[in-house]
Amino acid sequence: MFIQTESTPNPATLKFLPGQTVL
Repeated sequence: MFIQTESTPNPATLKFLPGQTVL
């Protein structure tokens, strides 16, 4: 399964799409 990652305002936080799971 391919998951796209977007850079969020917090450099230490990664948002995974789809699902919008913030780690």
